[in-house]
Amino acid sequence: MKPVNIQYYILLPLILFLSSCFKDNTEFIPDQNHLINSELLISDLVGKPASLILDLEGKTFFPLNEKLAIEIPDSSLEDYLGNIIRGKIKVEINELTSSKKNLLSCPESVTHDEILNCSKLFNIKIYHNNIPVIYQKPISIYLKSDEVDENVKLFILSHGEAEQNWTEAFLNNTFAYGNWKPNEGEDLIRGYKFILEQEAEWIMLGSSLGTREKKSLSLEIENTPSKFNTKNTLAFFISDDDVNVIFKMDYNPIEKKFYTDKSINNEQIKGKIVLIGQFGKEAFEFGMTNAIINADNYAKVFVKLATKEEIKAMLNAL
Repeated sequence: MKPVNIQYYILLPLILFLSSCFKDNTEFIPDQNHLINSELLISDLVGKPASLILDLEGKTFFPLNEKLAIEIPDSSLEDYLGNIIRGKIKVEINELTSSKKNLLSCPESVTHDEILNCSKLFNIKIYHNNIPVIYQKPISIYLKSDEVDENVKLFILSHGEAEQNWTEAFLNNTFAYGNWKPNEGEDLIRGYKFILEQEAEWIMLGSSLGTREKKSLSLEIENTPSKFNTKNTLAFFISDDDVNVIFKMDYNPIEKKFYTDKSINNEQIKGKIVLIGQFGKEAFEFGMTNAIINADNYAKVFVKLATKEEIKAMLNAL
């Protein structure tokens, strides 16, 4: 008979106990160097634009949804080789001012000199064989509306611009309100008509809220602030219900703080700062706080762990 090893029976329970303790207390360490894919994340949180396949053969007018329609005259579109496009094209369309959360996927509502209120904002992309088309002739966009706003102007932002800065459209007959009859057999359209001479991925009906000035508003993150940076975190200011204003918070790498210096001379904008951090494929942190542009010098936010679905629910409440 083999001798009994007393030490084995003493140490085995201790090893098993310690092993279970370590397992229960294992803490997930976020990847602070995770590089966030902002476009993909916002698309997941906000939703993707509607996509339609249109056939240009024998038609020029196409309803896109309940409010929007497009008119594409014959031989209006070219591919990148200069060939006239016929047959099928793909159109992506998204009206973005129907919900505050949609503003997260919009360009900043600013020009070089002004802060803009977005009355209506939508983006339109036209593809042929998954490549953006080139306008050879102007196309028309119709936006149905029972009321006209005399204060709004037409602003456009073209595809691929390095600096996102809205430009007012000055072309003759570019933008008007009225009753429109696109062609025979189509119903009368009451609302706005836009004539686009060139590709304009983003189209806005907007008005100036005032002249831009620099006045800093810093965001104080109350818990572990140093781990949040522009690689892993998105931070936005979104206005409250009375206006539609959106811009990203900038980042100071020395002070390790998000901030904005976008403000309006002698005017205040109430809204919320939204902060979304991603530290792995499904590791998210979220925070939201009230702030007033041109009144508050700083705002405080507590950021907590959240699933993608929880973040969507909180954004729906904006």
